[in-house]
Amino acid sequence: MKKVLALLVSFMMSLVILCACGKGSVSVVSDSSEELSSEEMKSMVASAEESVAETMTSSSKSQTETSSEGSNSSGNTTGVSNVINAPTPKIAPKYPLTKRDSMISGTPVLFDTGVAINIHASDKEFDFFIAKSYDELKAIFNSDSNENNYNYIQKYDEAFFENKALVVLFLVEGSGSYSHNIELVKDGSVLCAGIKRFVPGAVDGEDIAVTCDMAYWRYLLEVDREDVSDVKSLEYCFQ
Repeated sequence: MKKVLALLVSFMMSLVILCACGKGSVSVVSDSSEELSSEEMKSMVASAEESVAETMTSSSKSQTETSSEGSNSSGNTTGVSNVINAPTPKIAPKYPLTKRDSMISGTPVLFDTGVAINIHASDKEFDFFIAKSYDELKAIFNSDSNENNYNYIQKYDEAFFENKALVVLFLVEGSGSYSHNIELVKDGSVLCAGIKRFVPGAVDGEDIAVTCDMAYWRYLLEVDREDVSDVKSLEYCFQ
């Protein structure tokens, strides 16, 4: 196609040059051996220009239609698409999770409580994760039913995970008056979270009045990355 266009353009330019150099008329040999005036020659040039323009427009349209057809990873045509080979959404990291009756024996894992927040509404009752990268943390956050849109991960970024990790707990309580004491213990490749519920102000388990609002706690516990690097399963117990 490009060669045809080039020939047409070359022919058109030759005719234009002949017209420019002629004095009144240009002689062109034709089957009828007739002499064409400069006005007739200009008409032929104009016709050639229109033909070239139509050919280029048609070619451009054909190329546009072809390029607008996407293809999937196997090469099959998928039609017009704004997104081709979109990345697979990241999934929150999951470990085998077991509930225990009591705490395991092992080595305590030290942590700082980075976040302890009640998001007030969710359909998740309990979950337990380890985030070893910022992408994993975002995946955990995106998996949460957080209809009030609390951005409880905003203090973290990729730099944090260079030598740290996060233990993430989702806990639900029947009252916003309840808080939790949490301990982490590791035994081999198992990390166990011991969770003890308490009511501020209560002494020796005495009953005191509590509120009747539901509470959906999100705990982000900051640990040294090396302390959980070899963890393969998670366990928990309520003490």
